[in-house]
Amino acid sequence: KGIEDKFNKIDAKLDTLQKDVTDLKVGQATLTEKVSSMDKRLEKVESEQDTMVKAISDLQGFRSLVVPLVVAVAT
Repeated sequence: KGIEDKFNKIDAKLDTLQKDVTDLKVGQATLTEKVSSMDKRLEKVESEQDTMVKAISDLQGFRSLVVPLVVAVAT
């Protein structure tokens, strides 16, 4: 009976380890999904930032054209 008890304990420990591994895999899948979602959001922010930089550049270019015109008209 002693050997059978030891095998039962080992079997129970293996079951616990398998459950832990399964839990880790589920947790990893959840983290992978969240990282993917954050990556998509970051790409969107970077795209919006590029658009804003271009718009600011265009406005600065427009200002450099308008200011001399206003000065010329005012004088």
